[in-house]
Amino acid sequence: MFEYIKQIECPGLRYPKIFTFKDINYLIGSKKYDQKNDITKYGIFLSELDEELNIIKDIGFIELLDYKYLDDITLTAWTRDININGDILYLNIEIKQNVNNKTFYDNNTLFSTTNLIDFTLVKKYDVTDFLFKDLTYKNDHYLFSSKLGKDEDNPDFFWGIYLFNIIKNDIPIRPHFDAIVDYNKDKGHVIHNIVYNSLLDTHTMYFSIRHMVDKSIDTSGFIYKIYKADTTNLIDYYNTQEIEFISKELFSKWYSYPHYFKYKKEEYIICNQDDYGKYKLPVILKKNA
Repeated sequence: MFEYIKQIECPGLRYPKIFTFKDINYLIGSKKYDQKNDITKYGIFLSELDEELNIIKDIGFIELLDYKYLDDITLTAWTRDININGDILYLNIEIKQNVNNKTFYDNNTLFSTTNLIDFTLVKKYDVTDFLFKDLTYKNDHYLFSSKLGKDEDNPDFFWGIYLFNIIKNDIPIRPHFDAIVDYNKDKGHVIHNIVYNSLLDTHTMYFSIRHMVDKSIDTSGFIYKIYKADTTNLIDYYNTQEIEFISKELFSKWYSYPHYFKYKKEEYIICNQDDYGKYKLPVILKKNA
């Protein structure tokens, strides 16, 4: 159970994430950078936070060396994962190519930086589906993705359908969940975190499911719900359950694009509200003891 503690004054920041690098707290996400005709372009936006996780200053939009995406209206960038190894920070970044607002192509990349100014391309992935995390565990290599396909219930829908697809040592595997996940009904699976528990030698996946609902519930016809599940082998998941959010201050019917993080030995989630982060402020929730 996570309880609301505050909003962050950064309207329009989507897929927000908080991390600490070299003893400084940062907020990163994607924000509207440009719009021409019907194409809206998002760029990766970075801010510095104080000890109370309030914004001290906006650093601004990030440019990527070897991939000048900011100059192209059809390219939008999203931060999918953050990993820190000593003095090096790694970002898994999805660069999405919009094609006439009719379809899109995913370019999945890995960048590194030592100063949050210069971002160097480390690799481009062959995966053209949604790619959320690159992980090596017990000498096996895993790519956590969601495979894109056509939604037979809504074949003209721009985003289509996207369902879990874990690639283990170059072999695609559909993971198994003990509850909730339904590959026949779910319209989208988005992985947000894979958190390792070294004491138990287990992982916890934080993820969202895009559910189709009647438009009387939400005018878009879809809502997201947020879940977590545990695993000992990264393929079979148990204790699958919805994460409960408590808030008396907010009026969102549901929440989207969560990022789990630890700060000062406490557990938090930062996420968007029920407008997919387009206008409303990102919110921070703290896990109850």
